[in-house]
Amino acid sequence: DIITDLPLESSQHILFDQDIPFLQILLKGYLDYSGEAVNISNSSDDVLLRHIEMGANVKFANIYTESSSLLRTDALFLSGATYTNCLEKSVEWYKEVQTVMQAVGRSKIVSYHSDGTLVKVEYENRLRVYVNYSDSDILKDGVVVKANSYALKRGVED
Repeated sequence: DIITDLPLESSQHILFDQDIPFLQILLKGYLDYSGEAVNISNSSDDVLLRHIEMGANVKFANIYTESSSLLRTDALFLSGATYTNCLEKSVEWYKEVQTVMQAVGRSKIVSYHSDGTLVKVEYENRLRVYVNYSDSDILKDGVVVKANSYALKRGVED
């Protein structure tokens, strides 16, 4: 019913001008998916924006034990995932992504455009999602997209 850990960007091993989310364009509206766990990423804010851009459900990795018990184990990558340390931020991120996911609904992606810093994703329900990966605010289509953030525009006219 859902694909988890779906890559939301290329491996960056081959040089491309830009990533185009062919798989997400194909799946969106038909099958739910999520990317990597947001809270254990080295760049959590970028990963969260990537989830919003790709229309992906957000996922978290949490542990109950103290991080020190993970030393010298294969689970060391979870060292920052003690639920008491990240519960509040995880709830905030979940609510943020859910706001976007509710606006998108089961709509399919009909258009995707990226200029390297600003991404515009259009859905069949006439919703546009703008994601700004730059350190400056950007004005696009009458929408101000704050630096390292996103914006929604509903009821877009042709």
